Amino acid sequence: MSEEFSVERRLASRVPCFLKGIFYSKENFCQKFECCDISAYGARISTTQPLAIASYVEVAIDSAKVNNLSALGKVCWCAKVPGGWQAGIAFTKQLPFSPNLLM
Repeated sequence: MSEEFSVERRLASRVPCFLKGIFYSKENFCQKFECCDISAYGARISTTQPLAIASYVEVAIDSAKVNNLSALGKVCWCAKVPGGWQAGIAFTKQLPFSPNLLM
């Protein structure tokens, strides 16, 4: 009888959130997004258009508690969901603060 184990591959715990922001690609493409969850190393975002996997984007997140939050990241995955798309962004550098401070 085999047992299934779920192994969490994340370096840091995710914090659920409902923050909004804008991302920019190096091709000068920009789009609004909603941040579903965030960690010190990445974020899961919802968008209206798919993002190219392995592309780099700069995300700027609106938060009343942290000014000018922007991070460069790589799109690790993108999937169609009801009402749009979701994508996983891996930040190229760890955030210099705890994502809990955003809430």
